Amino acid sequence: MTQLWSVRVHKEGDELGILQLMKLSGIERTREDWFWEFKSNPFGHLIGVAEHEGQILGHMALIPTYMKIGKKAIVGSQAVDLVVLPEFRRQGMFLAIGKMLTKEAGKKGIDIVYAFPGMHAPSHSGFLKYGWFDVCKVPLLIKPINMNKMVNFLDKYKRLGFLNKSKISRNVVKSILQIILTIISFFSGIFNRIEGNDNLRNVEIHSIKSFDDRIDDFWKKVSRYYPIIVIRNKKYLNWRYFEKPNVDYTVLLAEKNEKILGYIVLRSRKEKNLKLGYIVDVLASSNNEYVIQCLILKAIEHFREENVDSIICWMLKSNLSACLYYKILKHNGFIQLSSIPLIARVNSSRFSKKSVGDFTKWYITIGDSDHI
Repeated sequence: MTQLWSVRVHKEGDELGILQLMKLSGIERTREDWFWEFKSNPFGHLIGVAEHEGQILGHMALIPTYMKIGKKAIVGSQAVDLVVLPEFRRQGMFLAIGKMLTKEAGKKGIDIVYAFPGMHAPSHSGFLKYGWFDVCKVPLLIKPINMNKMVNFLDKYKRLGFLNKSKISRNVVKSILQIILTIISFFSGIFNRIEGNDNLRNVEIHSIKSFDDRIDDFWKKVSRYYPIIVIRNKKYLNWRYFEKPNVDYTVLLAEKNEKILGYIVLRSRKEKNLKLGYIVDVLASSNNEYVIQCLILKAIEHFREENVDSIICWMLKSNLSACLYYKILKHNGFIQLSSIPLIARVNSSRFSKKSVGDFTKWYITIGDSDHI
């Protein structure tokens, strides 16, 4: 069978075709969103497309960003927006675009690439065909707020398939879930106990409209606790959370004596008949459980005022940098619902698959993805 398409790097003027491709594939992406994510990205962009006679049939992009691996600051990137028109699938298009982007990433000095493919998405196995590898599954945690909608939420994440096969009523399921979650929350509070500290009284937490220069000093101070992490400096954080169009994030800053102790990024949004609250990002010194506890409690308070049905976050649990966050989230009634695959690829001889593939070194939040 003759191949009717070819792959190349994105060029000016492709935007309309890319957005049309996404629309045909059921992905809603505005022109403003696209320009922010790629053209306005202070770290650049790398986009690959497949085309035939001027029509864009497939697409994948890399979002570069600075990362820290060990003590080294490097250029990393996230792979996003893998889209192929249905009638052109199973022709090797994904593999061809991926290999081309890998070669271009090497030329641009992008040392590693990471991605969050769907749990059972065909793209997961596709990535593994050209040098990608599994790092871990990042736990998706949930704190139910509105039990009346909890069953609907679990349906969304395909966790109540048995309801379609049994005669158990939803009211009975809701009652059972309430009892189970109450028991889990009770024992989580016992086994993940956080001792009180008078220093909490002196921590001020308030909303901000942008990060100032102090965030760079904070980052330099706390970054030593996080072996593999996207660099969260002023340049990155302001672009990610304050310049994104059509999205309002709430950013809370923890301070004491005008020194930044940590921050948390929140977002609420409607999804069908649910209102969900997301802990998009959170960062503090990984040994300062009191500041983390203050931030999580403020997030819960904020979301209750927003009348969300459930709160969601991602957090690794068996990991050097994230285990304390996980413990505090569990203490505050979060439970693990599902998990998100994290995969990576090494493009540089400076790093080994073994070191980058060590999940105990990674710190990942939803903000490290383009999901929210």
